[in-house]
Amino acid sequence: MSELARLIIAKYLAAALKRLRRISPPGLRRWLDAKRHNLVLNFLQHTLQPVISSHLAGVTPSSDTKPEPRCKTTWSYWHHGETEAPAIVRACFNSMRRNIRGSRLVVLSAINAHEYVELDQAIVKKHTAGLISDTHFSDALRIRLLRDHGGHWLDATVLVPNAQVIEPHGSKFISPRLGAPVTTEYVSMQRWAIYDLYTPAHNALFSFLNEAVEHYWQKHDNLVDYHLTDYMLELAYRNNIGNAQAQVNNAPISDCSPSTLLHEFYKPSSITDLKKRLTTITARQKLTWKIERTRLPQTHQSMPNHITRLFSVRSSLDNG
Repeated sequence: MSELARLIIAKYLAAALKRLRRISPPGLRRWLDAKRHNLVLNFLQHTLQPVISSHLAGVTPSSDTKPEPRCKTTWSYWHHGETEAPAIVRACFNSMRRNIRGSRLVVLSAINAHEYVELDQAIVKKHTAGLISDTHFSDALRIRLLRDHGGHWLDATVLVPNAQVIEPHGSKFISPRLGAPVTTEYVSMQRWAIYDLYTPAHNALFSFLNEAVEHYWQKHDNLVDYHLTDYMLELAYRNNIGNAQAQVNNAPISDCSPSTLLHEFYKPSSITDLKKRLTTITARQKLTWKIERTRLPQTHQSMPNHITRLFSVRSSLDNG
């Protein structure tokens, strides 16, 4: 069977299982999730076999015995540049500058990304041709960037609500990790979040992820699943590539969900209440720039408006 045929079968069967999950009772969803995840993982295990084999055989260099100093850079990305970003995104950038202590923020764009990292030409060309979305281009960018330079990656829609210092705490890999109960809908199962990653440079796990991303896009023009990078990390975890199991399992457990504010995003609130709320939230918060105006309260007492004001951005939502 050709690689294209394998991809098409895996992609559409996985999509069918996802649709079936939406209409299934809770007791059946865990089984459907496992089937869907294994379907995608089995495809990736096959298509990435050369990369997996080289890392398992120790052909690629490992950094496990060579500790790297902490990189004091926070990286983020907006394709058209910070000045062209929506107000909520600019507020998130401002929150990073204000509240991540001991770290400088570098906002990458299509204009300046090449100054920091050289991506595989297959990825660059397919992104330019529209075969790779801005979202998945930024996935490839973060993996290569963190492999080469290390540091802390935050998506452009991550709000840092209060002062924080990102410290390794003995773990090479840090990402939001929640305890029980575990949801099985996503393959990460709350053990990491691709939008919030810390690693020192030359981490063997990120060397594998970088090679996996490059190999995938050299062979394919289509995504097998939207959460491709999460599945690659799960593949590394299952094969324990780059000591992935210890790195993931030793990352600190968060005492607060990174989705707390997103669940309240469209509820009416006062700016005073939000200020108090932010003082109680310890985790970095994943928001969205795709604001559904029809869901906002009729008054301006909405969280998106308050966030842009609190973090010194005038929102276009203020104009109605």
